[in-house]
Amino acid sequence: MTLNGGPGAVVSRDAVAAHPPVRRMAAWIKDVATAVTRMAHLIIIRHEPAWVTHDARSGGWRHRYRHGTFISPQPRGMPWKKAQATTVDVFYYDYVPQRGDVILELGAECGTETVMLSRLVGPTGRVIAVEASPRTFGFLRRTVEANRLRNVELVNAAVTDRSGTVTITDTSSLSNHVVEDGGGVPVPSVTVDGLVASYEMTGIDLLKMNIEGSERLAVLGMRRSAQSIRHMVISCHDFRADLGEGEEFRTSDSVDRFLQEWGCRVLRRLDDDRPWIRDYRYASLIVEQSPPSLSEV
Repeated sequence: MTLNGGPGAVVSRDAVAAHPPVRRMAAWIKDVATAVTRMAHLIIIRHEPAWVTHDARSGGWRHRYRHGTFISPQPRGMPWKKAQATTVDVFYYDYVPQRGDVILELGAECGTETVMLSRLVGPTGRVIAVEASPRTFGFLRRTVEANRLRNVELVNAAVTDRSGTVTITDTSSLSNHVVEDGGGVPVPSVTVDGLVASYEMTGIDLLKMNIEGSERLAVLGMRRSAQSIRHMVISCHDFRADLGEGEEFRTSDSVDRFLQEWGCRVLRRLDDDRPWIRDYRYASLIVEQSPPSLSEV
């Protein structure tokens, strides 16, 4: 290819950067090469056949394995077997979902765990999967469609302490969070109480929460419904504050007070080498009591 030069002219990086169509073509070629390399790695090294192709409807990449399909923003994605092992390790440490369970998944991302939750609860169960980022939600929807998950209901909203509109960052497909300064994209906001009422959930067998620092706000919006939740897996994000990403991620104290006031049994994995795992709370409601005061949460 020649840009402003005769035959055989060398295309410099600056010349490519100055021509958006060429830049897009170069990025696409790089992604395709990455996808081919990824498939070869999975087949030859991991012995896990996969087919990685571009998904035109979402703008992402379709990762098709023998047991299921994921749509993700990158041609590189977590292999099916590793994704399954990670889900079991992180989210089923205290409770494994059963057939017929009702699952409320807050922070579903691209749907990696959604697929596995859907299959565990079966046709008599329900999964309400909530994702704030509009772009990530598009990947989630395509993942649900690709796997024909008929027991999954999708919600594109941020979970906070009030219904309305909030602003979230739009810099990553997997770790966007609510911001107060308005620098981001506006999205609808909902509360757990509102979701429970809207989707007529009389009980929740597992609440899975991984919402990048908004867990402090989310527990404030659970005043009426907390007593109907049997098990909770809540990811706090203090490790991000420890990395200097902002004190708004230091949420464990608020979550711990909430769980203590509700009389929950809480398990933690303090001996784990991974700091984000140490921030997880695995909680079960073991006593029935009137709603506590959350004024100081």
